Amino acid sequence: MFGLGTTELIVIGVIVFLIFGAKRIPEIGKGLGGVQAGQKRNNPGRYRQS
Repeated sequence: MFGLGTTELIVIGVIVFLIFGAKRIPEIGKGLGGVQAGQKRNNPGRYRQS
């Protein structure tokens, strides 16, 4: 995944946690999930499951 290892992902997660706080992280995740679902819905050929 973009050449990121476990340590880098943990550091990014901690930074996001410190910036946004525990209450906002689920809201951000829900928003990103909605964007991804919208992209899959609008481009069905690009996101085929094999």
